[in-house]
Amino acid sequence: MSHVFLLARKILFKRRGSVMLAAGAVAATIFLNIFATTVFGGVETGVLSDIADLRFGDLLVTYNRGEISTPDYQFVRTVASNPAVQGVTPRLIATSDINFSTISGVKSKYRVETIGVDPVLEVGAGKMNSTLISGSLSLLYQNGVILGATVANDLGVKRGEIVIMKMFGADGTVHVKNLLVVGISHHPGFSGFDESAIINIRTMRDMTGVQKNHSTSFIVKLKDPNEAEVVKDWVQARFPKLTVQVVAEAAAGFKSSIEQVVGFINLIGYAGMVASAMGVITILTMMVTVKTRDFGVLRAIGIQQSEILEIF
Repeated sequence: MSHVFLLARKILFKRRGSVMLAAGAVAATIFLNIFATTVFGGVETGVLSDIADLRFGDLLVTYNRGEISTPDYQFVRTVASNPAVQGVTPRLIATSDINFSTISGVKSKYRVETIGVDPVLEVGAGKMNSTLISGSLSLLYQNGVILGATVANDLGVKRGEIVIMKMFGADGTVHVKNLLVVGISHHPGFSGFDESAIINIRTMRDMTGVQKNHSTSFIVKLKDPNEAEVVKDWVQARFPKLTVQVVAEAAAGFKSSIEQVVGFINLIGYAGMVASAMGVITILTMMVTVKTRDFGVLRAIGIQQSEILEIF
């Protein structure tokens, strides 16, 4: 009877590869969902950290009507008095056109994001200085400019050369200024300044017509980012007309994009998992249906029902 038992096992398991393949597909889709969530979660955390270091700080302070009229020295002194604060710095954001004259003609770069910074306060509030592959923020006097690597490459300009920056003031007046390139900034990822130009905030105020000591934002760096919510409430209570955001709020657009990508991948994974599960059910149903005759043969040659169940 043992040879009959072995023969039956061979007959009934000749299609088990299909079942294993479908089960493997289910396992693969589960792994894909877990992998996507883990990887993109790590990407989100890393980029938010980059944004905090370079763009928004641990807290970003803005005014919903544009220019912040609170003098920067007053805001910096007040916020810096909090023992949890590491540094505070004002920033001005605008766009400019940059020209560079060469032997072959004039090269131009239009609508370049231009950031006005305080070179002294910026060092304590962010890591902009760490993105410089040439030069230093300490060299950013009122006649200097730091160019992003992409901007510098497109213009064909190097450190030590002169560029012409054109910027529109608030009243529509065009302001033109020759600036010495004192540094080049490069940082992988969109949170860097490769597509930007960085100038002294005093120079930008002169070119845009923004009043002395006014800015469009402040970034606040904390000694411990975990205290962001507490310090946010503290700052908001002292400057109720301003908008204070933690980095996750300030970068809400980026977070939303990541979450949409993860959701789409998960949707594909779930659809694949359902399809694979249906495949497993279909294959098992077909196996049982097709083998009905085989079961009859096995019973006819004397194999008991319990032995058939064991084989199957």
